Amino acid sequence: SNRGPASFQGSGAQLAVIAYDSISGFTSSNLNGGAPKGLTFANDEGDSDGYGGGFGAAECIPDYASDVGDLPASGTTSINLSNFDSADSGNKHYGGLTMSGSLNNGFRANIFIDGDLTITDNITYATTNWGSLDEIPSLHVFVSGNINIRSNVETITGMFVAQPKSGVTGSGVIDTCFNGTSPLMNSCGTRLVVNGSLTAKEVKFRRAIGSIRDENNQDTPGSSAAAEVFSLTPEQWIVRPQKKPAETGKTPYDFITELPPLL
Repeated sequence: SNRGPASFQGSGAQLAVIAYDSISGFTSSNLNGGAPKGLTFANDEGDSDGYGGGFGAAECIPDYASDVGDLPASGTTSINLSNFDSADSGNKHYGGLTMSGSLNNGFRANIFIDGDLTITDNITYATTNWGSLDEIPSLHVFVSGNINIRSNVETITGMFVAQPKSGVTGSGVIDTCFNGTSPLMNSCGTRLVVNGSLTAKEVKFRRAIGSIRDENNQDTPGSSAAAEVFSLTPEQWIVRPQKKPAETGKTPYDFITELPPLL
């Protein structure tokens, strides 16, 4: 939305933008005065529209499904995250699933789903009044299939990954406004705020609230013109659950993360 001193209109990011292929019509480093491509990386060499980068090829995302190992899949098909607490932390494995609820203090989980995930209602923190690092919850969801977000959902919190499922055509997609078996654009007028990240082979941004005519110069994430807003807040990378059980006699890390380059 009117990004940077040159007033580049449309969608963009305050920090870096990384893509496996080309980037067009999406700016980076907006509020740092670097638009349209001040922090654009890893797309191809195409630069005819001014949004290029030519940083070189990016690696594909890891095969998170392989981390399931021998963990058996639960027969549960619907979970309310509000029912989990710190004692329920760890790795969980399900088939196709519906999900909603709030993240209670101390609950940290990797949820692996072999099938589609449908998010039926908001996923939020139960509270953000944390007294210690141990109280901060963490949710990482790895789906071999699709992630469908219902149109009534306004907030989701956590890291959500959709990978293609072997032998299933059209899988590995995240749809931000999906009802039943088909997208209904006339019911997608609610803003979606993602406190975390979405990773997929393809993300279909279907929310349709606001317009370029509603925006202002150097809009912040709270802009009324934005249909989908992403906020990668510090607690998302400060804490995360173990991906695999700790070895006998060894203490697991409190947290671990890969630091980005200094941008």
